[in-house]
Amino acid sequence: MSKLTSKLDQEVAALKGAQTKQGENLQKNAMDMHEEAMSAIKAAKSVHEQDMSKLTSKLDQEVAALKGAQTKQGENLQKNAMDMHEEAMSAIKAAKSVHEQDM
Repeated sequence: MSKLTSKLDQEVAALKGAQTKQGENLQKNAMDMHEEAMSAIKAAKSVHEQDMSKLTSKLDQEVAALKGAQTKQGENLQKNAMDMHEEAMSAIKAAKSVHEQDM
């Protein structure tokens, strides 16, 4: 009976050791998978940040181009208004001159 108990104790110890080793392997596999997932997340985040940076840069360029076009359009409108003002002043002077000659 003592031999049988001793043999069973040895088998139980061997099974516990195997179970512990299996648990360690499972834990290591879980940690490896976690690290791979974190690496994938970091890579995706990096790509996302690059995409956002490109998009922001493109939008900044478009806004600058629109502001430039708006400024140019404003300058053209101001020039046109000044030209029309000068034409109106010339017409007024001409009318005044004709009026003075008639008087």
